[in-house]
Amino acid sequence: SSRALLFIPPPHFPILRMEKISLAWAMCNNVFDPPGVIVSVLLVAPVSTVLVFLALLAFGQARIAFAFPLVLAGMTWSWFQFVYMGYEPASKLEKYIEFKDAKVAKTWQNQRIPISTLCELYLEDQIAFKGDVLEALRNRNEFVNYKLTLSVMRFLILQLFPNDANSSMKDLKSTKKEIVEHYDRGNDWFASFLGPSMVYTSAVFHGVDQSLEVAQDNKMSL
Repeated sequence: SSRALLFIPPPHFPILRMEKISLAWAMCNNVFDPPGVIVSVLLVAPVSTVLVFLALLAFGQARIAFAFPLVLAGMTWSWFQFVYMGYEPASKLEKYIEFKDAKVAKTWQNQRIPISTLCELYLEDQIAFKGDVLEALRNRNEFVNYKLTLSVMRFLILQLFPNDANSSMKDLKSTKKEIVEHYDRGNDWFASFLGPSMVYTSAVFHGVDQSLEVAQDNKMSL
């Protein structure tokens, strides 16, 4: 197994108690998937850097010891920017994607877009899908990749400790803010897409001829 190449934390390991990281690790097929890279970096890189730093100090190489983390950080950043995130052509990108922002178009034109970046650009209204969205996403492997981006890394790091951006360990203030933003929109807004029953969990269909409203009633009768 490719997982045997790395230290595999047991289920009770503290970092795996975090909901998002635990789920990502469970979905990881091999150590080169983004979740495997993330967990490895969070565990291996900091520990290795500290050990090398202490070893250099022990051998009287103080200047090298203090320069080592900076050189390593610079090399890692350069590799990430120019090798890992380097140009990867996607000739069919413009078949599915329309750019609304000139700067975004210049950055990503004719190359594959990380799937997380694609979602972010769409939510920010900087791109649009040409034609049917579902069809485009079914053919996503023609124009996206699944590389780990800085925004995803930042999100995952923020899941390690309580803060406003942590989706698992929210404080009372953040939780209240989310509730207001998600649910205090008024009945008219919810009725516009939930229907008369005002239920937005899965419906139960007893046959393909039943309407959504009937299927919602079926569920409520279970």
